[in-house]
Amino acid sequence: MKYTLLIAIILLPIISSGQKLLKPEIDKLTEDTTLKTSKEKLCIDGNYLFGYGKTLEFWIEKTKRNYYLILYVQTVNTESKFSIIAGDKTYLKLSDKSIITLTTNTTQPADVNRFKAGSSTYHQCEMTIPYMLSEDDIAKLKATPITFIRIEMKRENFDYDIKPKNAARLTKALALIAPHI
Repeated sequence: MKYTLLIAIILLPIISSGQKLLKPEIDKLTEDTTLKTSKEKLCIDGNYLFGYGKTLEFWIEKTKRNYYLILYVQTVNTESKFSIIAGDKTYLKLSDKSIITLTTNTTQPADVNRFKAGSSTYHQCEMTIPYMLSEDDIAKLKATPITFIRIEMKRENFDYDIKPKNAARLTKALALIAPHI
């Protein structure tokens, strides 16, 4: 009985974690409100046990006039030193074989961090990429799950196969922040 209770207590944060709508942020100058969902994983690719791989996470933001899909790209100990340039595209392939093309309007290099763990030195590259979503994009994403994402950059492409349970996280996030679309 003690062990069952201990295991339940340890697993409770994992089991109860879910998509959340975070506390609204209010701009002090304009008094505009920004709504955000919590950050969720879409894909983990690689073997973090051996210290390499790439991760794709997302969250949704709603400002006064626009909706944004924010993608967070992270690599650990890969050869990738990436940057995004305004005009680079990301393709979202849906389960019905249609493709949504998103274009970024920001230019930024990835943040590179180095750290030591034991006798090994690791490097981590990470970047946050915002994409504006139209109401048509939101309606398609709510109705049809994503199966594949390609982030196209000048030096390389990042490809991610999306599992159905992770695609459902995006659908739920959109339903939370844009229920009327």
